[in-house]
Amino acid sequence: GYIVDGAVVANESMLTGEPLPVPKVAVEKYDGAKFTAKNMVYAGTLCMQSTGSHLGHAVMVVTATGGLTTKGQLVRMVMFPQSVRFKYDDQLPIVYGIMFAYAILLSVLYFVLTDMGDWIVTVMQVLVSVLQSLNPMLPVAMVMGQTVAAKRLRNHHKIFCLQPERIPVAGKISVMVFDKTGTITKDGMELSGAVPVEDGTFSTRIDLSRTPEGDKLCGSMSLSDKVAKSPLLLQYGLAACHTVTSMRSGRLVGNQVEVAMVEASGWALPEVGSAEMLLTSPDGSSQLRVVRQLEFEHTRMTSGCVVRDEEGRLIVIIKGSYERVQAGCKASAVPRDYVEV
Repeated sequence: GYIVDGAVVANESMLTGEPLPVPKVAVEKYDGAKFTAKNMVYAGTLCMQSTGSHLGHAVMVVTATGGLTTKGQLVRMVMFPQSVRFKYDDQLPIVYGIMFAYAILLSVLYFVLTDMGDWIVTVMQVLVSVLQSLNPMLPVAMVMGQTVAAKRLRNHHKIFCLQPERIPVAGKISVMVFDKTGTITKDGMELSGAVPVEDGTFSTRIDLSRTPEGDKLCGSMSLSDKVAKSPLLLQYGLAACHTVTSMRSGRLVGNQVEVAMVEASGWALPEVGSAEMLLTSPDGSSQLRVVRQLEFEHTRMTSGCVVRDEEGRLIVIIKGSYERVQAGCKASAVPRDYVEV
């Protein structure tokens, strides 16, 4: 169904295998609104958090139940998979056509070049030759072979095959790779740094990596101090241009790259259930209001947001691939070594 009020954090690992929680938001309230995956909650998923104006919970409109849901379609696809056609299935009529022409030629040669006396004997010999050339049991034999192979897999190896016609494909496999989601050495990501642009040139790189506890005792600059010394617009971009959601436990949920951005910025997200998207600086001296979130679109390859600072200025922040960002900037504002960096 589609969320019409509030927000939801859902665990969709049962359907997609994605181990990270996925934030869901309400569809925008205007005529002609387009529903996207960000507004949709699927049956079979686990709702980890629900916030909204109706008794503190989100409100959604159910659009499908039972076998019409995504989970129902997934179960139906597993239980009743679509039949597959392989290359040799498409080539089989061509082979039969060639063999039929061969059988006709063989029949003519029998009648012309052989003399077995009785014409009945000749006809029977021709029919036997045609039967050997065009064996009608060939497709049946192939199906029976696949069925017997599937039965052996079940009896000897406890492997159940719902589509025996796929078994011949296994004979073409030379390398098999097993993959498992989430087997990276370290959970999450860390932001290493940022390189601001001033007057069309790159300035000094700002180190935004986390400082180990031992280095802090030696007088190294903490992450909050590094962020405080960075340009204000850079802080706005790190703190606001994302779709990260904060759970009641304080855990940040969303894209791992964006979570690393928010953690590096040090800015605090609004409390769960808050009506306004109000961000607070690490020292509490500044606030930033998110007016509108611009969802990522594959056609533009960009996402962004519109924010309002304490002076009332509206600031549009765009994030995306370097080609798209470059295309949207003035030529004088893009450094000459932009692509190299």
